[in-house]
Amino acid sequence: IREILDTHMGMSVENVGYPWARVQQLVENGAVDAFITVPTAKRLQYSLTSSEVAYKVEMRTAVKRGSQAERLLSDSPIPATLKTLRYCDIRANGWGRAYAEKHSITPTIASKVISCLRMLDNQRVDVVLQSTVVVDQEMAAQNLKEKLIILPAVFGEMDFTLLLSKKSALGQDFIKRFDETVKRMKEDGSYDALISRLHSTS
Repeated sequence: IREILDTHMGMSVENVGYPWARVQQLVENGAVDAFITVPTAKRLQYSLTSSEVAYKVEMRTAVKRGSQAERLLSDSPIPATLKTLRYCDIRANGWGRAYAEKHSITPTIASKVISCLRMLDNQRVDVVLQSTVVVDQEMAAQNLKEKLIILPAVFGEMDFTLLLSKKSALGQDFIKRFDETVKRMKEDGSYDALISRLHSTS
């Protein structure tokens, strides 16, 4: 977002991080201008969404290296396989909750991704299904990459758009400019280059 807004739109952007519930409240109240996430019906009550997808999130499984779960999911990466394993998810993952309900899977619920990964490392669960980038970053931060592995099969994707608070002074014109900028970046290849750089440093 910093590169899209700073470099390509000539704006100045400040990224701030808060607990997820507070992030949504701050956007709803107009205390911050925008955030990037899935444009649910509830969020669209207080925000405007970009038409262009700002970031596509892949949902993949992480398992213990050399485990039975690695063998099973490598051979058969389908929901039925997940159902036979001890599956950890986080409380705030709306995609995961819907996925588990759709496939009649009962996960172990943790508050954070790192909690799921620690349980995976300690063999209290068999598999974690989360955003590839988030899991990769957490594994690196906790020195777990030699013990855990992210498998290649994609179980789902989430399209994140830019959501602008309806109380922001930037307004619909900003959304229009953002869409035009991202569309142009996708056409000229600079968006793909940006995403490649992001993934290579995660």
